[in-house]
Amino acid sequence: MANYDHILKCLPIYKAAIEGDWETAERFFKEDKRNLNARITYETDTTLHVAVGTNSSHRFVEELVELIMDEDPQMLLTANCYGNNVLHYAAMVGNTRAARLLINKYPELAQISKPNGHTPLKLAARYGHKETLCYLLQVTNDVVGEDGTSPYRGHDGADLLTLAIIADYYDVALYLVDKYPDLVTEKNIKSQTGFQILAAKPNAFPSGMRIGFWQRIIYSWIPVNREKALESPVTRLSRMVTTQNRYKGIYKSAFINIQASSGTRWENSSWSWLQLGNGRRKCTTLYIKSSVVQGHTQTIPSESLFFFPLISSFNQCSISSLVLSVMLSIFHCAN
Repeated sequence: MANYDHILKCLPIYKAAIEGDWETAERFFKEDKRNLNARITYETDTTLHVAVGTNSSHRFVEELVELIMDEDPQMLLTANCYGNNVLHYAAMVGNTRAARLLINKYPELAQISKPNGHTPLKLAARYGHKETLCYLLQVTNDVVGEDGTSPYRGHDGADLLTLAIIADYYDVALYLVDKYPDLVTEKNIKSQTGFQILAAKPNAFPSGMRIGFWQRIIYSWIPVNREKALESPVTRLSRMVTTQNRYKGIYKSAFINIQASSGTRWENSSWSWLQLGNGRRKCTTLYIKSSVVQGHTQTIPSESLFFFPLISSFNQCSISSLVLSVMLSIFHCAN
């Protein structure tokens, strides 16, 4: 923590940063260049932390960043006692203007995570700032950092996807799955997949109870910009599925929840039928890799219809009543 006497001494700078009073702050910086990166709060924030955090002192931030760039650009990397640098603050408060400025001056900031692994990307999603999130998606690279992780892979990528879904940013989630298809099976730090989160969100499936059974199994992702959504989400997802090679055999779309009737059995073969009702019908048949039943997710080749493998883990092959949550690759079968 910062020294109490020092904080009192810096109080005029803090007040100037809060109020956007650049002229007052500039006098302190000219008197002593060390004030540019001085810790002025108990949380060891710098003046730039405070100004960015207001999301209003925009001219103040721009002037201060110019002084810092002239003095020592490394000051932009300064983190407070919680590991937050100035871009982390911009992401948390939704200060897109400051984020653009900071990344233009120091692009590497976009890749820096906090000690707990939170990147600016995840912070923008966690705090519900979509504009900032969309900008950071453009400037954050899919590269492995010093900690051996990428913002779009593994737990970090799964965290980002689940946070986007939790925030109802379905277009962002669709973008992530489109660009990074492996995310559909990745689990976040709470061992949840993005689609498990989606399945638990009733608001993601509007009017689901007011239509027929077979219609009810296909739901739309909600586009944020409806003026540009001339093509229905289902059609978009259907088109995504047809480009199978692009997704390395992993098929993504809406959810399908099927209640299997009593007596349904898994055949002991490489590929198994899931039989619904009293007979096999093409439009109600799933091909599922037998090893998936044991909880090992595998991809399905293109010749095995357009269904994503079962993600859930089951220990027996005879199941009396089973609710399957699988990813439905939209298709139309003839009877």
